[in-house]
Amino acid sequence: MVAPRVSELVSLYQKSEGIVDKAKHSDELAGTPDDSRAAILIQTHTRDFRDRRLTLEEKAGLYRLIFNLGRMAKRSDVAAMFLERASRPVFWDQKRSWKNDDDRFENDQNPVLAGQCLMALGLSGRAVAMDIANDYAMNLPEGTIPMAGAIVTAVSKFDRATFGVGPREDSENTFSNWAKGAGRKWVEWADCVVRVR
Repeated sequence: MVAPRVSELVSLYQKSEGIVDKAKHSDELAGTPDDSRAAILIQTHTRDFRDRRLTLEEKAGLYRLIFNLGRMAKRSDVAAMFLERASRPVFWDQKRSWKNDDDRFENDQNPVLAGQCLMALGLSGRAVAMDIANDYAMNLPEGTIPMAGAIVTAVSKFDRATFGVGPREDSENTFSNWAKGAGRKWVEWADCVVRVR
């Protein structure tokens, strides 16, 4: 069986109407990083689901798209720049055009999206991920406590991508080993933030 050409992957992605289907096709697109393909995934986040109420499964699809943008950001400047901007809740205050199907989660949604973007940026190994994580460590804005865990995860992904010392997704107990070693100061910081606030 021959793998589909990139143009076919783009076409499949664009014809998919649901977020869950788009997320599945984004897995394949992420394997062919390119600024124009990254822009297509970004559009899904900022325009495609305007004025919709998204289910938990649909939000998981959007998070998967963000993860795949992180994979693309290793070689795509467009993906990296989007993730850098989107790693701040204020970005989502202005750009998120959809709502949760459960209003209880609405207040934390923008910090959660920003945290997802920071984790994806960490996965890319781009140094700006650490710049943002360090900035948050110095001054975590009010209302962004849900991001503390995401910041730690972003640093662990960055360490793995850059130095090979962070946890691997396919290894047992590697996050806990990382958290006891190279990541210890980050885990202690997150614990402190959650306790104090």
